Amino acid sequence: MTLPRAEVATEDQEGVFHCVSRSVRGAYLCGGETSGGPSLDHRKEWVRNRLKEQIKGFAVDVLGFAVTPHQLDVVVWTRPDQTDGWSDAETIQRWRRVFPADRAEKRTAKKNGRPPLPKKDESPDRIGDLRQRLGGVSWFMRCLNEGLARAANREDGMTGRFWEGRFKCRVLLDESAIVTCLAYVDLIPVTHPLLSDPGRMEHSSYFDRLQPAAPGRSEAWLCPMGQEAVDEGRSRVSLDLEDYLALIDWTARQWAADPGEPMPDSLTEILQGLQIHPHRWVETVAGFERLFHRVAGRADSIVQWAEKAGKHWMAGIRSGQAAFIKK
Repeated sequence: MTLPRAEVATEDQEGVFHCVSRSVRGAYLCGGETSGGPSLDHRKEWVRNRLKEQIKGFAVDVLGFAVTPHQLDVVVWTRPDQTDGWSDAETIQRWRRVFPADRAEKRTAKKNGRPPLPKKDESPDRIGDLRQRLGGVSWFMRCLNEGLARAANREDGMTGRFWEGRFKCRVLLDESAIVTCLAYVDLIPVTHPLLSDPGRMEHSSYFDRLQPAAPGRSEAWLCPMGQEAVDEGRSRVSLDLEDYLALIDWTARQWAADPGEPMPDSLTEILQGLQIHPHRWVETVAGFERLFHRVAGRADSIVQWAEKAGKHWMAGIRSGQAAFIKK
């Protein structure tokens, strides 16, 4: 039985989530040159810019993202605990930042199901609702997808649905699953068949982390990595950035120029420290979306999550046993 997304990600839940949105009508979110149409690669930058802007309003950090011609993958860490320290004025300011409706949008806000802009004298219940929405994954993805859809529809001269329903979401229960999912997302541009130059990876979090000093690029907007950041409560990934980039570089070569290259001992030790089976690493990363549906993590993490959710069984337990080492 399919698990409803509302049971996977509640608005008041702190957690890390892998969110996937796909475009419809046989169209491309980006790309287009493979179908004989004009290139839409400039839309990839829309995604990066919108993510950068949204994290200034939401209590949500971005760990990773990747943009392909018809799909958007985002890995986010929701921080609803942070909203408790916001004043009413700050909450309203943040909401207006992510939903800066103009006059036309104000007239259609109710029609589109979006609440009107809050006022300075809003009731405590209304402020509480805004805090909850600004700390959850559902409204973060709604804001992201709505903005991208409107911009794409304007450019295409079309109306109607742009995305394939609402986004799909899976919760990442532990660091083993988070690192594996980040690798899967960052390597999507390497494996995607519709990319004309898959090795460049400019429109992914891997590129932003790899070239923090490049003009217009900054790793600082992404959630940091490293044990120090974890200890300070700023990250969920204890793996150092250098080690992560080395791991991605070696994994990418398995699908490109050097398939079958032995894994260095240093990377083997890193994966074992993360409770990840080194000999199943490449297979797990390549098939991550197929192996884990709504929940991803070590088998013991999935069992604990299922018990809390009142479930007797959960898809992904066997995959977690095969891919990860029991803690």
